[in-house]
Amino acid sequence: MLLIPIALLISAIPESPSIDVLSAAVTRHQAKYEGVQFDYKADFEKGRDGKFTKTPDGSVAIVEKGTKEIISRISSRDTLRLMRPPSGDRSALWRDWKQHTFQVDPPEWKMARFAVFNGRETRLYKARPHQKWNQGNMIPFEDNVTFEGNTFDCFLHLNVYGLPDLSNNVVSPSPYKWTIVDSTKAFDQMAYHLKGALDKSPYTFYVTVMAPPHALVLQATIREGKLDTSPVLEEYVTDDVGTFEGIKYPAKGRYVRQPSGIAGYRSYRFSVTGVKRFSSTTPAKWLPDFPPGTAVGDQVNGKNFAVEHEDRSPKEVR
Repeated sequence: MLLIPIALLISAIPESPSIDVLSAAVTRHQAKYEGVQFDYKADFEKGRDGKFTKTPDGSVAIVEKGTKEIISRISSRDTLRLMRPPSGDRSALWRDWKQHTFQVDPPEWKMARFAVFNGRETRLYKARPHQKWNQGNMIPFEDNVTFEGNTFDCFLHLNVYGLPDLSNNVVSPSPYKWTIVDSTKAFDQMAYHLKGALDKSPYTFYVTVMAPPHALVLQATIREGKLDTSPVLEEYVTDDVGTFEGIKYPAKGRYVRQPSGIAGYRSYRFSVTGVKRFSSTTPAKWLPDFPPGTAVGDQVNGKNFAVEHEDRSPKEVR
């Protein structure tokens, strides 16, 4: 019988990478999304904890606390494009997010909103079907709050600590202590389970990330408590993984945030319907025109204007 020295057996077992190595691998993997267009279907649901009612003095009171009250639902067809600026600075990625919703009369999918950033200016649009004017804005900086509303983009840019990081500025939820708990197989790839905890914090972070070179974050969970079975406060889960030109991406997933404090209930599901390359362009061409019937607040040039319903000719709005 062939005897193999124990030292050789130990050296043959692959070691888990460090958190820093995984973090760098996640960042490199996310850079591969630049120059790629994702088309996807999304369902968003927003609610609050308990039903709200007005008291005789006119103030608002919560009744039946612990019961979710859904206040809005949106089903949409979205498109997201990401492009690295000519400067190469990934902290100022060009973003182009467009959302279409179904309109009954006439029956068609129509632009509901867009948010586009070209490195210098953010252009925002929101349809207002029952008002005379749609809403448009031109802002001389990146509007991260609006872009973070695109949960699919958050899935693409979950960092190794389980937090959406659209600015590519990876920061640990310090002073949490992070450990690699174990490894597993996920979508035919090696993956690692990470855990972040802090003695004085009521929250515990759990993250599952594919091993390099793919390094796709598959799940990110925040639990209220120290146990692995403690209630989930917030969670991103990738249910299916796609491959485009060798690049792994979340093809199907779901997100949930339970009510906590003033933050309400959120639920989101998506399914990618198409992936393709697009050609690079200039900052001016990256920005879309506003649809007809849009009143625009222009903070870039310091004046407001309207895109008329008929001929789209600009008209100043006082």
